[in-house]
Amino acid sequence: MRPTNSAPSPTGVALRVLLVVVIAAAGLWVLHQLGRVILLLVVTLFFAYLIAPLVDFARRPVTIAGIERRLSPALAIAIVYVGILITLSAGATIMLPRLTRQASQALSQAPVYASSLRAWEHRWAGYYDDADLPAQLDAYDRRREARHATPKESQRFADRYGYAERYGWSEDKARQYSVPERHNFGPFIRGHGFGLA
Repeated sequence: MRPTNSAPSPTGVALRVLLVVVIAAAGLWVLHQLGRVILLLVVTLFFAYLIAPLVDFARRPVTIAGIERRLSPALAIAIVYVGILITLSAGATIMLPRLTRQASQALSQAPVYASSLRAWEHRWAGYYDDADLPAQLDAYDRRREARHATPKESQRFADRYGYAERYGWSEDKARQYSVPERHNFGPFIRGHGFGLA
């Protein structure tokens, strides 16, 4: 008599794992081989889904001489496909000469478009170029100081940074943001019944 709670043998476990790996590999291989067929099937189903309302429209009953007549499904499908083919052919006949003419014009203008694009890129690169930002800030500080000179006693945090000979706008803002202020403003607002979302 065989014991009921005996552990499986290592050989049996290895064979089961090998069998699972082989089945998974075979399944992946089959999916890979059928990939094009599956894609074709999906596209066909999608196309049939789009064509079905047209076929239903073509199969509507029509009364001729008091007799209700209806197209067979095969004839309705054929009429719809012929109609689609005629529509596409007419569209291609009308649009193809225009498209080729416009494509040739676009290709002949490609160097002009490329130089225009390079000029546009150069303008934007210059717009965001901050290489001379320190010089521009210094010039702004000098212009502002000439109009609105800051008295020595109004310099911010003089006890921490001392007095500056030239105290412009940028120096003022640098000092202002170097020290955290109003850290209790949020609790103050909330204490007065306002919500900060």
